[in-house]
Amino acid sequence: MTHELEVLVEARALVGEGPIWDDEKQVLYWVDILSSKLYVYDPASGENRGYDLGQHVGNGRAARLRRRHGRATRWFLRRSIWRAKR
Repeated sequence: MTHELEVLVEARALVGEGPIWDDEKQVLYWVDILSSKLYVYDPASGENRGYDLGQHVGNGRAARLRRRHGRATRWFLRRSIWRAKR
């Protein structure tokens, strides 16, 4: 079986990963760990907007979006709620 791939965004990410599809907003969230940015890709408009998180995502940190009245107000990092059991 063969699949064809198409580049949608020329992001030039250093370490891009963690894609999450938001079915309600119809956008794709993803992070570039080394540039400390979270991106929101809107396939309807083709826009890929980046948000500077100020520190690397990963290593137990997760990006979280705060919303008020249906609008994004800010992104911030918080420690992961998942911990390894000893």
